[in-house]
Amino acid sequence: MSKKRITFLAILVVMLVTSLILLFNEKDRLIDRNIKKETADGWEYVKLNNDSYNRDFIVIKGYSGKKKVDELIIPGEIDGCEVLYFDGYLGTDLELGRLVIPYEIVEIRGSGMTMCSCKEVIFEEGSRLKTIGADSVLGINDMEEIRLPDSLETIGEEAFAYAFNLKKVYLGANVTTIGDGAFYETKISDVEISPENKRFTYEDGLLVDKEENRLIAYDHEKYAESITIPSSIEFVDARCFDGRDLKWIDVEEGNKVYKSINGCLYSKDGKVLYKVPRAMTQEDFILADGVEEFGRYAMKYGSVETVEVPDTVKKIDIFALDSQEVYLPKEIEDVDLRSFTGNIYYKGTAEDWQKVFVNNGSNSPDAYGLFYLGE
Repeated sequence: MSKKRITFLAILVVMLVTSLILLFNEKDRLIDRNIKKETADGWEYVKLNNDSYNRDFIVIKGYSGKKKVDELIIPGEIDGCEVLYFDGYLGTDLELGRLVIPYEIVEIRGSGMTMCSCKEVIFEEGSRLKTIGADSVLGINDMEEIRLPDSLETIGEEAFAYAFNLKKVYLGANVTTIGDGAFYETKISDVEISPENKRFTYEDGLLVDKEENRLIAYDHEKYAESITIPSSIEFVDARCFDGRDLKWIDVEEGNKVYKSINGCLYSKDGKVLYKVPRAMTQEDFILADGVEEFGRYAMKYGSVETVEVPDTVKKIDIFALDSQEVYLPKEIEDVDLRSFTGNIYYKGTAEDWQKVFVNNGSNSPDAYGLFYLGE
């Protein structure tokens, strides 16, 4: 073997060994940084570092301190490092008069403040908050209004979901994204928007994304029992219509995407059922002829207890049904029952049912009652 070849192999071995040493050292460093620690007053956190910031920063992961206080202030700094993220859970047993979010935090995500009891949320002056995450991260009980900081850009899907008493929201100039169902299960009745915000408008009690012609939320007091969707609206998520007293949904003439049939929201061609108003009674509920699909949240949390699904329906999407007594046709092809807890009366046999695509998710087959009427 030549000296050059031996030298090359030696150098290669040295480089490989050096790389492994560095790798294990880095691994140990990262593992050490990800060990959850806790402050004296109960804030659980991890210290991280990444290329974006090129410095250490803190992520709040939880809170185990006092459960009943007049004011709780999230720390803006721990161990000499800024707290940039809140990615934890305060807990449902927390009772607060006021929660103060420091100016250092740039994103709130995770379970966040879901279902904790708090009357007021305050963002410190100079807030740098950019993102409020999804899945009811600010689904706070008792809070009736919130003034979001001007720095905010993104509100995630179902961000305020289950903040049952929330009525008023202030949106700043820089908000460009509001996810579907952002205000699901709230009592929104007033939205104040910065005059500098060109993306959203709140007129005649309707919060609309002007660029997407999308209805986001509506005044639950003004449209308590009935609402009319303007002709300009091209997209509405079914979670928008969460009013507990809503009995009728109408659509303005000229709308190219939707139409109302028997007070329910359908696609323009009548083939997709998008929403049955929550307070619609069993007596008033009549499915349209020729409907082929039940969309997401179509009958979630509704008052209709018995649903006779016509033979024309081929697909039922997730969350379309809840705890109803449902009669399914033999012709059904695709049904998602991951959130269903009622009874299914299938008009075919057990053998026929095996041919249907049924998504149970993590639920056991016993999560709902299943009866075969064809046997």
